[in-house]
Amino acid sequence: MTKKFYLVLFTKTRKRLDKIMEKRVINYIFEKKSFSQLDIAKGLNLPVSRANRLIKKFLSKGIIIENGLRPSTGGRPPLEYAINPAIGLTASVIIDFDAIVISINDFQSNILLSKRIPTDLERNSTTLISKISQSIKELIKKEGVSLKNLKGIGIASGGIINREKGILRLEMINKSLDFFTNLKLGHLQLPIVLEDIVYVEALGEKNLGLAKKIQNFVYVRYKNTIGAAICINGKVHHGSTG
Repeated sequence: MTKKFYLVLFTKTRKRLDKIMEKRVINYIFEKKSFSQLDIAKGLNLPVSRANRLIKKFLSKGIIIENGLRPSTGGRPPLEYAINPAIGLTASVIIDFDAIVISINDFQSNILLSKRIPTDLERNSTTLISKISQSIKELIKKEGVSLKNLKGIGIASGGIINREKGILRLEMINKSLDFFTNLKLGHLQLPIVLEDIVYVEALGEKNLGLAKKIQNFVYVRYKNTIGAAICINGKVHHGSTG
């Protein structure tokens, strides 16, 4: 093994670890909405210098903005930061037995526009996804912005989920829906996240709802079918099949 090989390996490993850390910080700041440099350092057990570098990087990319000063606790008042609401929009799709709810949201979790369409159990899977794609485009147009402002699509549903391939098996219509392929065919070349609806609702309760200050709980959903998710030590966990 040459010294050059070890240098390349070290560089690639460091870049990968940096990406993982950036993802952790992004998840943290999206949960907190507003935060300081010290919040990130303490919340993620990082050196303050590392937190400072990451904040500068996210500021330069326009992901976050300065949000004024926090009250002083004896020294210099710390700067507060927040997610930049102008970085773009996301689309969320909730597939349920009776209806599909599609909404356009900003990055501060505000719902700007929404639309309900019937699930239509007789509709074939390709047509159903096409209808979802068309509804997203209509809402974006109604919001008066370019489709380029849409940064990603989140889809939540019951059924059997394959997160890696973007395939959802809906037993209620006895069909498999290939979202990754068909949404891209509908000219929505965007990151797509497919998740179990109970997991998503449990995350919502943990981050925005009644369980914000609760570290351990079980969330139960009862609507046509029964599903549950568990949160342990503040983290909502996936099940073995959903």
